[in-house]
Amino acid sequence: MPPGKYVAVEAVYSGEPAKGDRVLEPIAKIGKPTAGKISSKRYVDAQNGFTGAAPPALPPGLGVYVKSGFVNGVSDKLLGQIVHAFENGPEWLDSIGLGTCGGAVARVKPQATAYWNRSAEWDLLLAGAWFDHTQDQHNAAVLRDMWTTFEPFTQGYYVNTEPSADEQRLRATYGDNYPRLVQLKNKYDPTNLFHLNANIKPTAAA
Repeated sequence: MPPGKYVAVEAVYSGEPAKGDRVLEPIAKIGKPTAGKISSKRYVDAQNGFTGAAPPALPPGLGVYVKSGFVNGVSDKLLGQIVHAFENGPEWLDSIGLGTCGGAVARVKPQATAYWNRSAEWDLLLAGAWFDHTQDQHNAAVLRDMWTTFEPFTQGYYVNTEPSADEQRLRATYGDNYPRLVQLKNKYDPTNLFHLNANIKPTAAA
């Protein structure tokens, strides 16, 4: 994609191509895209980014800050906050994205596995990236402050995007499953050896 600010829409219809073309036809009428197009492609190709080809790797040595959270609806207020963030945020604000959830995931009961937020409709993700490491603390603080305007819209988060989340957010994302997961931690990792993640602490280390 060319440099600048833009909205990227990635739509996937997993079914018969002819039916998918009809379902996605209204998106094609929104306007002329800067890049990309709606077309039938192999499933593997659909996994490789907005353009249908693997996106280029990020340059090495970047400073990166990421926050995420599940939302159960995309309101006009939330969209307004996203637009405001890009209009007033730093140039190194990389993206604020909404990924779809639900579907087959939502048909499993929350208590069936560790994953609690099965009713979430969207995953909101904010990310910034920069080269100047003298600005690491400042830039992280800027995005941390920006996230405070988005967090009220969220409930829980995807733990793979935020391994160092605070205890309160961690408990919220595992919901009623948290006590059972603590029991498992007590049994299989009582010394908290595996702690470099969105960590559920054993009782002894709590």
